[in-house]
Amino acid sequence: MQVEKIIMKCFFTTSWDDGSIHDLKLAELLAKYSIKGTFYIPIKNLERNDSLQPKQIKLISELFEIGGHTYSHIVLSNVDDYTAKREI
Repeated sequence: MQVEKIIMKCFFTTSWDDGSIHDLKLAELLAKYSIKGTFYIPIKNLERNDSLQPKQIKLISELFEIGGHTYSHIVLSNVDDYTAKREI
């Protein structure tokens, strides 16, 4: 009886949220080990004092996907519809 060998390729990605200055080190490590990642970075994070600056976001974007879920990382359920639409 012949045993068939099944080869499966596995893929994974990582995602990181909020745009902390520490994302620069994280991006460096991910690049070093050829690990893909998506960084969800708000333009202006009202919750953090250590947010990435535009030049730093640009640097990360050269190797990784950048996404966003709101402009300033507010809780959408806490604001009116007009503000929520502007944030999205």
